[in-house]
Amino acid sequence: MLKKKSSLLLCCAALLLTACDPSLPPASPLPDAASPAAQLMVKRCGSCHGAPNPVLHAANEWPNVVFRMQKHMTQKGLPAFTSEENTALLEYLQKHARP
Repeated sequence: MLKKKSSLLLCCAALLLTACDPSLPPASPLPDAASPAAQLMVKRCGSCHGAPNPVLHAANEWPNVVFRMQKHMTQKGLPAFTSEENTALLEYLQKHARP
């Protein structure tokens, strides 16, 4: 019983320590979170995972990331971004991207 409690405590401590890694960008709030593009990202990206913070990538990396995510979405049977959604998401992500 004591072994199980110790293991659980160690797992919780490890999760807390990795969640506080200062090298990782904050999960929230998103920059300009009330903007239509941020809300679109929460809605569309949030169907599979949490909306990524734009500082996860540099501006020039986001087009490839969005392309890969669209590929994953269509493989899962989800609709791809419309041209307007794609433009809005890329503009938002690149505007707030890692310098």
